[in-house]
Amino acid sequence: MKFYRTIQIIIFLSANLLAAENYSSISFFKISNQNSTWWQTNNNNGFEIEKAFLKGSINLNKNSIYLKSDFYYSISENIFHFNTASLSYDLNKSVNVKLGRFERQFSTYLDDQLSSGSMLESTNAQKIPKIGIYYNYKPKKRTKLNFSFGLAHGVFDKNSFYKSAPYLHEKFIYLIRKNKNSEFGIGLVHEAMWGGNILIGEHPGKQPVGFKNFLKVFISADGPLREGEVHANALGNHLGIWDFYYIQKERENRFKFYYQHIFEDTSSLRFANKSDGLWGFQYDNLNYKTGILLEYLNTTNCCIDPPYQSDNYYYNYQYKSGWRYKNNIIGNPFVNPENSIYVDLIKLMHLGFYFHKDKMNFKLLTSRKINMNDYQKSMLIIKRKMSENIIMDFLIFKDKKVTNYGFGVNYQF
Repeated sequence: MKFYRTIQIIIFLSANLLAAENYSSISFFKISNQNSTWWQTNNNNGFEIEKAFLKGSINLNKNSIYLKSDFYYSISENIFHFNTASLSYDLNKSVNVKLGRFERQFSTYLDDQLSSGSMLESTNAQKIPKIGIYYNYKPKKRTKLNFSFGLAHGVFDKNSFYKSAPYLHEKFIYLIRKNKNSEFGIGLVHEAMWGGNILIGEHPGKQPVGFKNFLKVFISADGPLREGEVHANALGNHLGIWDFYYIQKERENRFKFYYQHIFEDTSSLRFANKSDGLWGFQYDNLNYKTGILLEYLNTTNCCIDPPYQSDNYYYNYQYKSGWRYKNNIIGNPFVNPENSIYVDLIKLMHLGFYFHKDKMNFKLLTSRKINMNDYQKSMLIIKRKMSENIIMDFLIFKDKKVTNYGFGVNYQF
């Protein structure tokens, strides 16, 4: 972790050395807090939106080198929090290498500003430090097809469950077909937690590492047969999605449909958990700069046929911290918010809406479970451009009987 911290600091401090194309901003926010609401504590990159804080970003590039960093600073708590701090380099038109804390490189169609959250990597947790290589391939004879590949290695955090932090293995492949006005993609994304030294778990102690065991994790091969087990389990904690999307553009109108099917083992890989995952539709009017997003999240089929189909999403018997980074769910925060071994069996509807006109920006997010008694969780943001460089923000957070208000001042340079 010291290596990644050093890289993070180097990236941030060297940002001013690139004097080419750039975009940076600094903001001050003040929130009136009675009690924190859902949207204040979730989908904010691991930072709780409350009291008084600063938010900043730096985006610079020169030639084929890109530096990006965004951060929060809590004035009341005196906490400095990096979300991203990354260095990116284009080896050529097809290959890109990234290092540091950086955004999700798969499911690029997903609008993180409106969505409830990706099933694998949302905006709920701070970005995991990693190094990755990404490749786009377009066959010469089939010009409408495009293949996208990615491979990354990262490190989770050390906590009360782990004496030394486990590793993250990530890879994906997408087949994309593009026509003049449409795009269809199907992808397979695989994530795995492996290695580390476990303090609390079924088999504590140092976990298998090394290149031979990495290859087992890569193909989800079995680990050692443990005492008391009927058969050997896959080495590490595995999670993934089948990813489907379709985009249709008609003049200024754009329609988007997508489905992220979650799986944790062979049964759910084969859709034994039926329709579980995230379903979404988004409509954008590019002329009027208006859009609406509707999502349906289902987790009710996680354990419908035990032991064949019995997946407690984001939880693992060995890595008991689960699919979390610094105690925040990495995927969709509605799935397992209470750090429980049991997944929430929910059907949830989520709406996102935005509207831009002249100097005014408007965004609304609201969510509610529909298969049980639940309350609406909402956030409203109104932005007003005061000058070329200054934007004012007005925020409302609504949750149960609590309503919090906030304002912000953003300076862009």
